[in-house]
Amino acid sequence: MMKFDEAVMKKRFEEWRKEHDEAYENHRKMVMEQEYKVDEAVMKKRFEDWMKEYGRTYKDEEVKARRYEVLKVNAMEADKFNTHT
Repeated sequence: MMKFDEAVMKKRFEEWRKEHDEAYENHRKMVMEQEYKVDEAVMKKRFEDWMKEYGRTYKDEEVKARRYEVLKVNAMEADKFNTHT
């Protein structure tokens, strides 16, 4: 029967875990930095649907446009994260 040195196995596991965590973090950064093209028509429909779902209205088109840009950025970040996790 083969005996294992627990300290050696623990050290090997810790080294593997560190390499794994670094590789994962590097991949996550690469994905998050990629540029994604946005289909404006689809994103605007998504925004309009969101407004209806949550009963949102805005006092003028300028405010609505600003809120759309905020939603677009947040949606893109969430989509990128969800696609690559």
